[in-house]
Amino acid sequence: METKPNRPTAVLYVHGMGGSPTESEHYRALFPNCDIVGLNYQTFCPEETGIGLYWKDVVYIREKPYRWHVPTHILYGAADRLIPYDAITTFADAHGADVTVLEDGKHWFHTDEQMAFLDGWIRSLQR
Repeated sequence: METKPNRPTAVLYVHGMGGSPTESEHYRALFPNCDIVGLNYQTFCPEETGIGLYWKDVVYIREKPYRWHVPTHILYGAADRLIPYDAITTFADAHGADVTVLEDGKHWFHTDEQMAFLDGWIRSLQR
């Protein structure tokens, strides 16, 4: 497949809590020339597993922060109760990302209206 500069060749979809990697199929029509990969994301709290953070790890991370060099666009739901807006804007400011806010959106976009907004947002970024 011939690729154009700054055009994706693969899309990684990471589902939210309670979701499924099969949800990635929704994006196939939006990215017809890309491989669509749904990841089965699972997370844990270190405290729940007895794994703690060591101070040396915290110091290492602070001294060698990851520098994000990928064009990034964030769609945020204004009614998101999991991720505070200031966490989003702090990340965006640090990494040159832009943020679009869906006023009626929550953390999980799933209604027909929210999905239509998401699809339109993605199409606008592809132009």
